[in-house]
Amino acid sequence: MYIIYELKTTIHSNVKQNVSLMKNMILILALSVTLLLNHIKYQSIFNK
Repeated sequence: MYIIYELKTTIHSNVKQNVSLMKNMILILALSVTLLLNHIKYQSIFNK
């Protein structure tokens, strides 16, 4: 029984780490998309 418990806690902590990692990835992705959109906006203003 103890081994199963250990396995469960290990999986749980791994999931937690993966979730935080994914959150960071999404944050970075959103940031780069925002920067890209701003860049395109400024480009179109300057091109006029």
